[in-house]
Amino acid sequence: SIVAMVAITNLMDQAYGAVLLPVWTRETGHGPELLGAMLAAFTGASIAGAAIAAVIGERMPRLMVYTVAFLLTGFPRFLVLALDAPLGSVFATLAVAGFASGFLNPILSAVIFERIPKPLTGRVTAMNAALCFALIPFGGLVGGALISGIGLAAALFVTGLAYLCATLAPLALKSFRGFEKALA
Repeated sequence: SIVAMVAITNLMDQAYGAVLLPVWTRETGHGPELLGAMLAAFTGASIAGAAIAAVIGERMPRLMVYTVAFLLTGFPRFLVLALDAPLGSVFATLAVAGFASGFLNPILSAVIFERIPKPLTGRVTAMNAALCFALIPFGGLVGGALISGIGLAAALFVTGLAYLCATLAPLALKSFRGFEKALA
């Protein structure tokens, strides 16, 4: 379940970063400096989130934090651009989304390492990473095809909805209920 969810969100993230965001920046009359500032806002906030997760993450309820973090990380980024929100709102959304994203990998890593038998750790984590990254090469194709087919705003909305559907998996699938307990 984790691999499928992360593979799908990685696909949408790649569509966003490689095509949707740059096209939105150009079509709204802005230049590469705005694109760089937007990416910096998200990334800087993500680093801050990851630092805080490293300090207090062990004491937080994993499944709730994971689910809320993914919900904040994904759909709102797509929605503010689809609605052509003011730049202040876009930057605020990117900062919140980036901060939330910082909590994701620490939680995923803890869950994965707790469940993999020590002798298999290298092979299983390598396979996990490969499968999670498997759809990334298609992100740009998806983003470009959607823009060509339905236009930029609709493409942002559709990819955002796909991201939202994937991020609801922890609420819908029982396989995520084991996040809270470490296996012996």
